[in-house]
Amino acid sequence: MKLKFERVTLRNVDRKKPAVINSISFSQPSGVSIGILGQRGSGKSVLIELAIGSLQPDVGRVLRQGRVSMLIGKPATLHPKFTGEEITKLTAGLFAVDEDKLCRFVTEVSEIGDAFRKPLQLYNASLRSRFVFTLSYGIPADFYLADGALFGGDEPFRSRCIELAKQRKSEAAFLFTTRSPRDIRLFADVGGVLKNGRLTFYPDVESAIAAFEA
Repeated sequence: MKLKFERVTLRNVDRKKPAVINSISFSQPSGVSIGILGQRGSGKSVLIELAIGSLQPDVGRVLRQGRVSMLIGKPATLHPKFTGEEITKLTAGLFAVDEDKLCRFVTEVSEIGDAFRKPLQLYNASLRSRFVFTLSYGIPADFYLADGALFGGDEPFRSRCIELAKQRKSEAAFLFTTRSPRDIRLFADVGGVLKNGRLTFYPDVESAIAAFEA
């Protein structure tokens, strides 16, 4: 199983400006989690969209061998008028997993109760966070992708969500972007820094953090 970038470039809409992503190459084997640090506007979100396939590069290619998750905390199946149950079943169909099993997982882990059968637009921020992060981790994957947030919600769900993410990391790999050195320390085996569209990897996570904070 592998996620691989081969000389991937995505040009800026304004061709007079530097490329958003500039000739990035790396290979991520299964079981190895990569955390990428970057400031606002560095191209972090674009990198993850290229990895997940919602954007296509102008040059190069992205190879995906194995199961790639939905974007953690930001499922594409969300619709404010759909109930949590409807969204869960739709997601199960898209990822070809057992819908009853996924529904049980979401209700048991999120503990949102009767809200599961109510429209998403009626959820408060806490319920929504519990639902979307649990749904994200309920889909089996070889690579879990995240842009800025690996866990969420208020206590005690936040602590439970962190433990769930750690469990998934023990079974699969993460590719995530963040501005948080804490998250890199918690979840990354390899650290990189994205700056001006170029990605640099470092010998260890602490070296990546030091370069980011310099």
